[in-house]
Amino acid sequence: GGAIVASPSQDNYEDSQVGTISGNFIGNGIMGFVASGGAVMVGDVSDRTINIENADFYNNFASGDYTYGGAIYGVSWSGGGVIAIKNSKFYNNMGYGGYEAVGGAVSLETGGKIINSVFEGNSITGQYATAGALFNGYYTSEISGSFR
Repeated sequence: GGAIVASPSQDNYEDSQVGTISGNFIGNGIMGFVASGGAVMVGDVSDRTINIENADFYNNFASGDYTYGGAIYGVSWSGGGVIAIKNSKFYNNMGYGGYEAVGGAVSLETGGKIINSVFEGNSITGQYATAGALFNGYYTSEISGSFR
């Protein structure tokens, strides 16, 4: 992640820990062979819930041969876990992938909930490009908001 990397499965977290990320993330980026989360990367959610609430994501990017989430990338290597995005805004975030690019604003490989959030002007480019705004390769139990 360009601004925040969180790995909640590390030993300093309790099993029932619920983490919250909020704030403004403007113009952050990450570049590399594999680029994950231009502003926020959450590694191994495991059996926890991570909340991203009342956050604004503007003009963030991820760029690499393999790109996941121009603004946010979240994963659960062990299965389970949820990233809940609530009352947040995603404007003009971008994923640039030389080969594979997934999720111009958000790419989740864990459970997801998208609640009352706005996605506008997000985009993705790459030889194999998927989902200009939001990609969830695991499951999404709830989606509400505006996608333009």
